[in-house]
Formats: sequence, C-alpha cells, structure tokens
Amino acid sequence: MNIVIIVGLFLFVILSIVFIVLGLYFGGVFGQGESTDPSTEPSTDPSTDPSTTSSTPTSPSTSTTPTLKVVPSNIDAVFGWQGPHENPGLKDQTEEDCRQAALRDSKYVAYGYRTSEHPEERWKNTCFLYTSGFGPFKGTPDDKAHKTGCLRPGEKVEWGCKTVPPIDAVFGWQGPHENPGLKNQTEEDCRQAALRDSKYVAYGYRTQEHPEERWKNTCFLYTSGFGPFKGNPDDKAHKTGCLRPGEKVEWGCKTQAPTTQ
Repeated sequence: MNIVIIVGLFLFVILSIVFIVLGLYFGGVFGQGESTDPSTEPSTDPSTDPSTTSSTPTSPSTSTTPTLKVVPSNIDAVFGWQGPHENPGLKDQTEEDCRQAALRDSKYVAYGYRTSEHPEERWKNTCFLYTSGFGPFKGTPDDKAHKTGCLRPGEKVEWGCKTVPPIDAVFGWQGPHENPGLKNQTEEDCRQAALRDSKYVAYGYRTQEHPEERWKNTCFLYTSGFGPFKGNPDDKAHKTGCLRPGEKVEWGCKTQAPTTQ
C-alpha cells in the first residue's frame, strides 16, 4: 500500500512539472502578438525608414555659360561697307549671325553688319548681305557703324572675298612653257611657284577637267617669251594667269596694253 502511495505521489509531481513547463511555453508564444508596448512596434516614421527616405545624389554642376556668337578669328572683316547689297530683314543679330545667314544661300559672297554704333536705332545690330557683284574692298576704318566680312577662312575682303588676289586669268593656254613637276596643286600653288623665280612671267594650271589623269591639277609656267593672249573659253582643262594684281593676260601679263605700231 505504501508503494502505491509513493508511486502516485511520484506521478503527481511529474505531471505537475509537465503542466508547468507547457504553461510557460504556450504562454510565451501566444503572448508575443498581444503586446501593446509602443517601443516594440516597427517604426513608420519616414525620416527613419530607409525604404521611404529619398536621397538626391550630388553631382558636379552641368551648367555652362552660353557661348557667345562671335566671328571666328580666321575670318577676314573690315569696318565700312561698299556697293549693292540685300537687306534680309534680320534684326537683333550678332555679326556671326549675319555671316551664318550669308552661308545658308550660295548667292551671297560676303556679309555686312550694322553695329550698335549705327546712328539710326532701327538699323542697329542688323544684317545686309552682298551678292556676286561684290568686289575688292580695303575698308573704311573710321566707319564704326558698319562691318564687311568674308564667309570662309582664307578669303580676304581686299581680294573681293576670294582666296587669291584679284589676279587676271583665262581658260586655255598658249606657247612655250616649262613643267616644274608639281602635282596635286591648286591654281594658287602654281602662281606662287612662278613668283619664286623671276624668269617666270605667267603661270599655267591643268584643271581637274584635263583628259589625262597624270596631268590633272599640275602646273606649267611661262617664261619671258609669253605674249598677249585672250584665252580660249572652251578649254576648261587649262588656265593661264598673271602673277600680280594689275597685270592682264591679254596684255602679255603686263600692267599696260602693248603699243601698236
């Protein structure tokens, strides 16, 4: 009988311990979801939530000062104006605006610009454009109200906005000449080659139209035996020209017409 009592007490203790452990276990698990302590709630403050905090990256400034429209330094221009021109109605322009306007139409060979010094308000900072009739012009330094300029590098106002001086030249060729062996040349290259030796009085140039490939864009030079020549307009393969302004091919590349006996 004592044994039965002892076993019963033992089982009672064991069961009590089991119930206590189970109670602690289930009470801890289910109690977590019922906490109302604000310190344990996840924060929804956008200032601390990295998922809602926007960060604008800093980058080097991309703003630049607008480029002023100025005429390139290799464009020839002078103060003053000359001869017939057209007024395209362009106002509040820069000088470079006028040059660009002339470049957009092949009929223009030079640009004109009325500066802010112009005496009439309606003409200040406006354009006027020269057509193919434009000729050599040395400028008028005292006229600060007007500018005249060429369109491309290498052109000069005093040459009529051409890349070579106002040199007299005609199509065709005549008489004895020398071949200096210069290839892949321009017409001006040939004139310069003739100027380097005083025995030459005129230059010749075989153009891209020459029928033989080996002679295209080559020079031939005339010596002192060169005489008056009126040219051959039908011969587009050859050019004959004088060396200096004022000389004329029809005068034998002299500055005066030959006297007749």
